[in-house]
Amino acid sequence: MAEYYYRAIQDDPAFASAHFKLGHILERRGNIPAAESRYRQALALRPDLIPANIGLARIHYLNRSDFLAVDLLEQVLEWEPRNSEARIYLARIHQSNSKLDKALDTLKPGLAFHKENLFFRLEIGKLNYATGNPDEALIDYRYIIENQIDSIDPVSQKEAQSLKSEAFSSIAQLHLDNSDSIQAEEYLQKAIETMPYNFPALLKSALIAFNQNDRSHALNRLKQIASLPEEIRPPLQSITKANRSTNWTSLVNEAHK
Repeated sequence: MAEYYYRAIQDDPAFASAHFKLGHILERRGNIPAAESRYRQALALRPDLIPANIGLARIHYLNRSDFLAVDLLEQVLEWEPRNSEARIYLARIHQSNSKLDKALDTLKPGLAFHKENLFFRLEIGKLNYATGNPDEALIDYRYIIENQIDSIDPVSQKEAQSLKSEAFSSIAQLHLDNSDSIQAEEYLQKAIETMPYNFPALLKSALIAFNQNDRSHALNRLKQIASLPEEIRPPLQSITKANRSTNWTSLVNEAHK
């Protein structure tokens, strides 16, 4: 595909969309400097090309030039308030700078357009939780669980499972915050059934079992973690540091034999 857009640009150097699409491919391949160059060329030809503005903002964010990314994303939202991608990226930038209330205020107006977008609801749910609004977060998480993603957004089945699994895990955390480990474990089980590779859910379930002296269940969960595909398997250290007791460390090492 990159070659196709490259040839299109050779035929018509003023083809702004081709510059953007080539830049997007280059960005996905990890060639960030070349992608940035293409996005800039696209915007030089069409300053109002929204995908190119978002792409360049994304690269500014990667380069920690947050103020430049914010300017671009705010401009996009002035042009197109319905743009969920720009709104989510802008909220994430505010969140990464510990401006949680500002991040939530950025997302909330988007509910007028994206109330049925499950990905958007997960983002706003996590921010509701982070800003001390667990009841609002629970509404968002339950909406994700109770609705079918394929009837709302053209998202792959794996992404749908991941969204629902994260929503189950998030509800489990709400129960853990209230010291209700029984309900928490029920939701973690649902999260794992929905997405068996959900490492945070597996680890939380293992810790609950360990803290309840259920060595067998804890070991089973740790073995599930140990059997995760290598490319997504967490480092052993990240598991052992979840609990400082020597018994936990021994159990982790046993699961990873």
